[in-house]
Amino acid sequence: TEVKAMLEENLSQFSLRDKGEALSLLGRSELNLRNPKAAIEQLTAASRAHLEAGNLSAPIRDTTTYSYTCMYSLGLRFDLAREHTNQFQGTLPQHYESQHFYHWSQARISQRSSDHRSALTHSKRGRQLGQRMGNQKFEDYINHEYSNTLQNLGKFEESAAIFRERVSRISADSLHCEDAINLNGLGW
Repeated sequence: TEVKAMLEENLSQFSLRDKGEALSLLGRSELNLRNPKAAIEQLTAASRAHLEAGNLSAPIRDTTTYSYTCMYSLGLRFDLAREHTNQFQGTLPQHYESQHFYHWSQARISQRSSDHRSALTHSKRGRQLGQRMGNQKFEDYINHEYSNTLQNLGKFEESAAIFRERVSRISADSLHCEDAINLNGLGW
């Protein structure tokens, strides 16, 4: 609540680029405050500000939060999640980071809505982009969706192999949520 109040109070003072980030944070704050409709409004405004400022990765990165909100806080609104995410499909086709986030969001939406064919397609494309960029973190994000899709299709060994590879890189001292999620995925 305090973060939300501070951001709203200072929003007019920010540069366009910073305003996009502030609106993005406001969207996340609204989601945490259990105001999903307000979250969607802020994330939509953030996307516009990001694009106006020329920040091409940020609005596509925010599609993950937007789609999450549509699916889990607004009652499985896959249509809204897809509609929003599809707006960014053609944003700089050679801008690998934005395309990665696009495929990650589409893989998540497709996997959750049981559209396994699309989930596999977007997962494979996102994985290829992560490999091309040499970005293990991006590859790990999308591998989680890929593994879950494989599980849904009964391909447990293939799914487990992906989780095993990820788990093999976890330090015993790690306290990261994503590590716990991957350990849980392998256990499942």
